[in-house]
This record gives sequence, C-alpha cells and structure tokens, in this order.
Amino acid sequence: MATLPDDPQQVRMSFGEHLEELRKRIIYALLGSLGFVAVCLIYHNEIARIVSRPYILVANAHNLPAVFTTLKPQEAFLTTIMLAFQAGLILASPWIIFQLWQFVAAGLFPKERKIVYRCLAPTSLLFLTGVAFFYFIVLPMVLNFFVSFTVDTAGPTPTPNRIERAMGIVQSPSPLQPTATQPAPLPVLDFDPPRPESGQAAIFLDSRDGRIKIVTHETTFAVPVSPEGSLFSTMWRYDDYLSFVMFTALVFGLAFELPLVIMILARVGVVRVQTFRRIRKYAYFAIVVLSIIAAPSGDLMTIGFLMVPMLLLYELGIIAAALTRRRSVDGIA
Repeated sequence: MATLPDDPQQVRMSFGEHLEELRKRIIYALLGSLGFVAVCLIYHNEIARIVSRPYILVANAHNLPAVFTTLKPQEAFLTTIMLAFQAGLILASPWIIFQLWQFVAAGLFPKERKIVYRCLAPTSLLFLTGVAFFYFIVLPMVLNFFVSFTVDTAGPTPTPNRIERAMGIVQSPSPLQPTATQPAPLPVLDFDPPRPESGQAAIFLDSRDGRIKIVTHETTFAVPVSPEGSLFSTMWRYDDYLSFVMFTALVFGLAFELPLVIMILARVGVVRVQTFRRIRKYAYFAIVVLSIIAAPSGDLMTIGFLMVPMLLLYELGIIAAALTRRRSVDGIA
C-alpha cells in the first residue's frame, strides 16, 4: 500500500515515534489507574468484605469461624493496601485496555485502526465477564470443595448427649458422684441479644452458625469451633486468600479474551480461519497445559473450571472469526 506524505493517517511511524507513543500511553494508563486505586483505598474495608464474602458464606454454611488469621503485625494492613491496588487496576482495566489499543492503532493503517476501535468495548466486556464468572460461579464452588474436604476429615458426628455435655447443658452422670443439681441451660438464640450493661456479659449459642458467643457492653466474642475429630482447622491466612482470589480472577479475565484474539487475527489476515480449525487438537493441548500452569491452586476443580470455558471460547472465536471474515468478503464491513 503506497503512503501519501500529505496524509498523516497513511504514514507509518518510525521506531522513535513508536517509543514516544508507548511512553505517552503508559503515562496515561498510570494516571488514570491512580484515580481508581485512590477510590479503592478510601473504600478498602468495603472491598475487603466483598472479596471475602464467598468465603464467609461457605464458612457459615459449614458452621466454621468466618475469620482469617494473620501471622505478622503488618500483614492485615499491607494486604488490604495491596487488595485496594489490585481492585483499582481491575476497575481501571477498560481505561488500560483503551490505552493499549491506542498504542497498537498508532502503527496501523486507517482500515486496520477501524478494526481495533471496534474491539475496544468487547475487550473490556470480556475481561470483566471473566472476572465475574470466577467470582460468582467458580470461587464459591472451589471454596466449598476445599472446606468440605477439611470437614470430611472429622470422625463420626457426636451424639446430642455428647454435644450437650460438652457445652455444660447436661451434666454427665457419674457412679461416684450423685447429680444433685443441674447447671442452667445455655440459651440458644437465632438473633443478636441486646448488649448488657458495662461490666456484665451474656453467653449464648448462636443457632445460625453453631458457635458459642459472649456479648459484652463493647463487643461480641465468638468461640472458634471445629468438627470433633477433624484433622485440620480451617483458619486461612488473609494474605493467602486474597492472593489466590485476585490472581485467579486475573487469569479468568485474560482467558475470556481468547475469542476476541482469534477474531482479530483472522479479521486482519494474520491467521486464516481454516488454520485455527486445522490446528484445533494442538490448540486443545495448549489450553490444557496452560490451564494446569495458570491455575494457582493446582487442584483439578480449578483447572477444569478454567480449561472447559477456554475450550468453548476457542470454538466461539472460530465461529466469530468466520462470520466477520464472511462479512468482510461480502463487503458488509
């Protein structure tokens, strides 16, 4: 294609101009991201609760303490700051993707730029769809699997009499000591009682999560529990949980970009649609290997939840590429 010097849209950029364009786009992306990160820092507690909500729901379903452990004095603070930073980048992903496409479009001809601009909105939408798919569908199922495995290591469920005696509701009879008195039963409530006066405390069994709680005038203490005979105690580190959630969300977000990448490559003419079909078995093998490597936990469930959508997205990308290519040949686009 011949270039026209008097038309700046038809002139290829030099290497130095590409570097200058890259520097400008990086600065724009960073400045825009800082705004989202600042907002996330202001609302870091709300973001931490949103990210932790799947674990809290699963822990409550299994009558386990829905809290995290910290092993270092600064761990909770630094982890929350990092969470706000990562959440800000996820929210700023449409702006970052826009700057990336702007850099790519600077080295393309007008017809190629038209294709790039059309992909801006779908790129952001697919990335956020992948993150939402992981948060609402994959994460609860994976967490429930992990917690269920921990709970299943417990022995036989204690009988009601054993539970009552352990709580002090029923005194275990002894042939050596007569049971002259019975201790007061422990109240079982399905609501939070009013706080007592200063210097007093109330103890009750919360039927909602099966834990014994002590209520004072200032705060409420929950006694950690675990199934009797369990080999493990489900008390996850805050840092480990957030790292797992954020990294896996990023992996799923990027994985959902696969059909768009295939469509762009076929639309520009870099790779033909027939080539994607011909190398399908090799692409499937690469997806399986990539899923094993990218899954942070390495368990079969997470690998499967990542691998199956990518296989479907690969086929969806081929279909979309064929449709867009056919429209291009027919002169519609």
